[in-house]
Amino acid sequence: MLTVGIALAIVFLIYWFINSYKDITNSKEKTALVTLFILLFLAAITSLFKIQHWPFGGVLLMAQVALTVLVFIPVYLIYLSSERD
Repeated sequence: MLTVGIALAIVFLIYWFINSYKDITNSKEKTALVTLFILLFLAAITSLFKIQHWPFGGVLLMAQVALTVLVFIPVYLIYLSSERD
């Protein structure tokens, strides 16, 4: 049931990304959305690997945390600073 739930969450995530990407015209917003999509997709895949005890679940978890800290937070801060201007 967890596998099916996570698979449906991934399908919903892809659907949400496609619908949100069409409406955005600003390049900084598109960059923030793509970064958010990649991290959410990685979080869903990581949770699936960790719950099922598949190999490389720990590696995916470390990659997800590293990408969140090193990529998403700076991109989001740049997006916030451009929104204030």
